[in-house]
Formats: sequence, C-alpha cells, structure tokens
Amino acid sequence: TLRNKKLKRPFCNGDFEFTRLRPRALRARAHWCDFGVLYEGQRPYFCAITACPHCLVAARNEEFEKLNPAYEPKLMEFSKKARTQAQKPALFGLGDATVDVAFKRHELAIACHKLRAHSEAGELAGLMLHLVWIRRINGDAEGERKALGPAIEAYKVFYEKGNKLPEKL
Repeated sequence: TLRNKKLKRPFCNGDFEFTRLRPRALRARAHWCDFGVLYEGQRPYFCAITACPHCLVAARNEEFEKLNPAYEPKLMEFSKKARTQAQKPALFGLGDATVDVAFKRHELAIACHKLRAHSEAGELAGLMLHLVWIRRINGDAEGERKALGPAIEAYKVFYEKGNKLPEKL
C-alpha cells in the first residue's frame, strides 16, 4: 500500500511529503532474468525515487535520506540553480506515479547521481536498469530496448571497477 512520508529537504531546508510504498505489501508475480520482478498490484519501481519539489535533488529513496550537502558541492550548486527556476517539472504529486513521471524521476535521479562526489557505479547501473523495467512493465518494447543499451554500458563500467553489488537494485 502507498503511504505519504514527511521528509527533510537536505539541500534547501524545510520539509516535504512524498509517497512511498510499503514493501511488505508486495507479492511477486514473475521474476525476470535481469533480476527485475513483476509485482501484483503496486509498482515499486514507480515509487523508488524521492525528488525534492523545491530544489529538484533526486535519489533512490534509501540514498535520498543519506544525502549530506556538506559532502556534495556539485549537487549543492545544482540545488541552488534549481531553486531559482520558476517552472519546475511535473514530478512531485503524491500518490501512485504514472509511467512518464516514474521515468522522469529516474532520469533526474541519474543526473543527480552523476553530480555526486562519490558516485557509485553500481548505484548508477541499478537506476538505469530501473528504466528498463519501467518500460517493460508498460509494454513499451522499443523504449525498453533503448533503455537497455545505457544500462548494459553502466553495468560494464561497474564490472570493470570491481565494486560490490548494490544491496537494492
């Protein structure tokens, strides 16, 4: 089930509400060979990204709550510029996200991840694989193929760096 959670805005201070999914409510319907899972009912990949509506900083839910502005100068600069924008993208509503909103949140999280001081190749590869799964769930074979190329490249970089696998894909 979906629930709204109040979160601190790490880069621009204050609080905001964001929708999260209770993991214990999920039931797997199918497992894919690329480690993706099709669930009954709710779509966890659609709720996997937290994005601040004020400064546009976005990350996977678990990573968002660990962000520390003191260690992220490039992300802080991005945040400052985003706060001055009059028009913000339509990514921030509460409740279940659409396919397009989920995809845009992931793209924003990928862009923010690339600005991080200590960008982890496994985290980036996992975010890119989410894009593949979102397209697959939506039945968009062409979009899935387009998203698969960058995901494969990200996993190659990850493999070559020899890092540990991310705990959450």
